[in-house]
Amino acid sequence: LADIRAHAGVLDRGDDTARRSFAGLGAAGLLGLGAPGNIDGRLPQMAQVIRMISGECMSTGFCVWANRMAIEYLLTAATEYSTTVA
Repeated sequence: LADIRAHAGVLDRGDDTARRSFAGLGAAGLLGLGAPGNIDGRLPQMAQVIRMISGECMSTGFCVWANRMAIEYLLTAATEYSTTVA
């Protein structure tokens, strides 16, 4: 969170993108909690992650939420393509 907080102003000015945080969030296993359909019971934890990130940087929080929803849709579709890219 400290890194996200430190770069919130840079994102607000349009000098960087929220994507910069995704590698670290992904490495920490924080991008697909509960997907799909709360299969692992961790959807409340995902909501808490988004809440905490949004408290530091709304832009990054929104992007994490949008990414999580894309993962949900792809895994729910369960096509050969969607499961490969999710």
